[in-house]
Amino acid sequence: VRYGLAIGTGALTACVFTFFFPIEGLTPLMETVSQVSKFAVLLPVVAGFAGAINICQSQQDSLVSGAAVGILVAASLAPPVGLLGIGLMQWDIVLVKSSAFRILLQLVGIHTAATMVFHFYGKLSPKGVRFVDGSKTMRNVTAAISAIAFAALIYWQVESGANLEKASMEAELDDMVTQVFKSKDDVKLVSSSTAISEKKVEGKNLVLFELTVYDTDHQTTAEELKAEIQSQFDQRDFDLKPVYTISFAEK
Repeated sequence: VRYGLAIGTGALTACVFTFFFPIEGLTPLMETVSQVSKFAVLLPVVAGFAGAINICQSQQDSLVSGAAVGILVAASLAPPVGLLGIGLMQWDIVLVKSSAFRILLQLVGIHTAATMVFHFYGKLSPKGVRFVDGSKTMRNVTAAISAIAFAALIYWQVESGANLEKASMEAELDDMVTQVFKSKDDVKLVSSSTAISEKKVEGKNLVLFELTVYDTDHQTTAEELKAEIQSQFDQRDFDLKPVYTISFAEK
């Protein structure tokens, strides 16, 4: 109930502010926060671990302060909760889905990590001071539910591909483009941008490569560069359809 009230209040606040101060489209920061990385699972695990250690150890001996726990939990939940409210107000289904997934991942990840710490380190008893009416059976059941839910969310993220791993996939694609130009002496990469779109063609998300290059001997064509990048792209198992925009910088 406390989690529900907190998340609901945060999302409602974002809705109200979006109503009075309308946002046309998404800002670059909102775009960054809305993109889920395959490493997003690490933050809730660290937050849950730190929170559990803070509870298990005395205030004087704890290596993790209460403030640090609060910051970790806030960093896990606040951004997607705010985006959830904005997405609901704009009726942006994609933004709502990615934000809701991240909220679920953070909550379940925090609970699962904390449960493991309590079980193996804290040695908290179901009949201890903190849990007067605790039940060992209920503890085991809820721990199993948390672990199964956490594994299911990770599996969902992996199976969703670009929809829930956009941030890490874009970073990998950027690195791929950089590697292509590292072996070239006559063509220099001035700037590059990689963006995975929600639009699909032939069942695959479009990925737009926008490159600006400088050709010192003016012998390389855009088609040649496109073919080299496509060759590297085909060697990797991306379920995406690439689109290229290559321009040459003038001296």
